[in-house]
Amino acid sequence: MSSGQIASRTSVLRKVISGIPVFYTTLYVALLYAHVDQTHGASFISMFGAQSAPPDPCLDEHGEPRRCIPEFVNAAFNREVTASSTCGDPPSRYCQLSPDTDGQMIRQCFICDAKNPKKWHPPSYLTDLNNQKNLTCWMSEPFVQYPQNVTLTLSLSKKYEITYASLQFCSARPDSMAIYKSMDFGKTWIPFQYYSSNCKKMYGKSPRGTITKANEQEALCTDAYSNVDPHSGARVAFSTLEGRPSAYDFDNSPVLQDWVTATDIRVVFNRLNTFVDESANGDETAKESYYYALSDFAVGGRCKCNGHASRCIQDKDGQQQLICAVISLNYWSADGQAASVYWSSKECKCNLHARKCRFNMELYKLSGSTSGGVCINCKHNTDGRNCQYCKEGTYRDLDKPITHRKACKGRVALTFHYAPTHPPTEKSVFYRTFFQPATAICTLASAVLIRSYTYYPVAAAEVSASSADTTWQEGTAIIAKKAIIEISPNQ
Repeated sequence: MSSGQIASRTSVLRKVISGIPVFYTTLYVALLYAHVDQTHGASFISMFGAQSAPPDPCLDEHGEPRRCIPEFVNAAFNREVTASSTCGDPPSRYCQLSPDTDGQMIRQCFICDAKNPKKWHPPSYLTDLNNQKNLTCWMSEPFVQYPQNVTLTLSLSKKYEITYASLQFCSARPDSMAIYKSMDFGKTWIPFQYYSSNCKKMYGKSPRGTITKANEQEALCTDAYSNVDPHSGARVAFSTLEGRPSAYDFDNSPVLQDWVTATDIRVVFNRLNTFVDESANGDETAKESYYYALSDFAVGGRCKCNGHASRCIQDKDGQQQLICAVISLNYWSADGQAASVYWSSKECKCNLHARKCRFNMELYKLSGSTSGGVCINCKHNTDGRNCQYCKEGTYRDLDKPITHRKACKGRVALTFHYAPTHPPTEKSVFYRTFFQPATAICTLASAVLIRSYTYYPVAAAEVSASSADTTWQEGTAIIAKKAIIEISPNQ
């Protein structure tokens, strides 16, 4: 194929892909990559690895900000999963059922022991590297049956736009289970999808429910994945957009954008699948054959950055969460609304004292939808939503603009004139003026007591009228925290 033909076909492909919503383009590429064999996959990857690093996707060819999105990832990979039940403590026996060559079920039994790494099945196996030739499986305690349940909770540490959640089982699939999402880091939970052989009885849902534009955020229930067969290796995958009418116009659907947003995913196993010809009641051997076990818990999606960043990074401020790495951290955007273009974000006014800011919806509304940025970690002794004030205990140097690094100072030494009061036997003096009268915090309006001496303003009634003829002495006042903390005569 000639270079001209390649360029022509590439152009056509770009036009086709550009008309497909990001979610479906991502899903197609993910599935295509999953089916590339190891030999061709290596050359496929190396072809792109040999290319030079692309320019920042958040900047156009002129260096101007534009809408961009983070890469599509398995957000669950190597993340901690909290399980409400895990075998091994104390050690317990479990049995695997599998058909022999004649189709008869045979039982092989093993020990799950948390003290023996080779015999343990911890939750960390859910999100490790999923190698089909060497599967590692998490396993619950045997026979945790309805109405008791087993839960798996995954925290993503950031808002993600979820494309799918996938579970691969080492045991038979459950009879009934549900997938939930949280948008507030686990405070509240919203159903994503239900699975049951009896949807109506278990979840009060019809197994044949439909989605319209009027209920695009409703969780459905299906009975399609509740069979006991296969006994191991089955995968259940939930697509967040499948069957949702606005999926092909996702970028213009705030309802679906909200529907796919999650900070945490929870799977609740409500009922085990048991064989029809076996009653587990009273049969301890049979009970050891029933448990929940999974080899893989995957969540596909993108870090939610509303078009303002191409990647997520660990928060450098010590918070155990991810943040969107925007080109300039001195920008904010309304987190609840995706931006159509990058430059729709507003530059934070932090007076050069902060590099990051957050969005505050209440301030945004109060400002008439013009300003919602709040500066984070104001430096140089500044404070306030725009780092426009001096912190308590510091004073404003009016000789410098507020954007100056030394606009706010912690303490200052100012020269002033003072003289004893009349009669001079009293432990008191009066002062005439500071050399820097423009510094408002240094102008005393009343008497102050410092080290047993009372200092009065020159116009106070306690000061004799003849004080104007007094020989003035020069002293230094130490100002800190908006108050005089020390006065001493100059030698």
